[in-house]
Amino acid sequence: MLTIKHICVILLAMINKFYKKYLIFCLTNFLLSLIIGVIFYLLGRTSVFNILDVKTKSFLLTLSFYLPDALWAYALYYTLSLIHKSWISVFLTFLTSICWELLQQYNIVNGTFDYIDIFMYLMAILIAIIIKKLWRNKNDKNNT
Repeated sequence: MLTIKHICVILLAMINKFYKKYLIFCLTNFLLSLIIGVIFYLLGRTSVFNILDVKTKSFLLTLSFYLPDALWAYALYYTLSLIHKSWISVFLTFLTSICWELLQQYNIVNGTFDYIDIFMYLMAILIAIIIKKLWRNKNDKNNT
């Protein structure tokens, strides 16, 4: 006979399985975004792009200055998503990004204040939300 205790154990096992998948998903997004960001950051500050034609070099150099910041915000969002609800993660990620730019504006930390950075932070957060939503929809269907 199926008791409430059995039902609770089954439900906890399902939740635990989903959370493990979610943890792996978040950590994968976190690590990949940081690795890609570091690669672009380092490539943009070396002479690697000198062998490319002018248009490609210009595009990649521009990308190397903005993409690492966007990927940093993306990684921060996924880290905070493990701890907080989605809207809190969005708020804290965007607030941290704005504060970072303001610290640069007032020369408290090294760097250059840039509105494009703020735009890139926002785009990264929106992309992270969309990817997370798609992942959740796919995994919710698989769990039912």
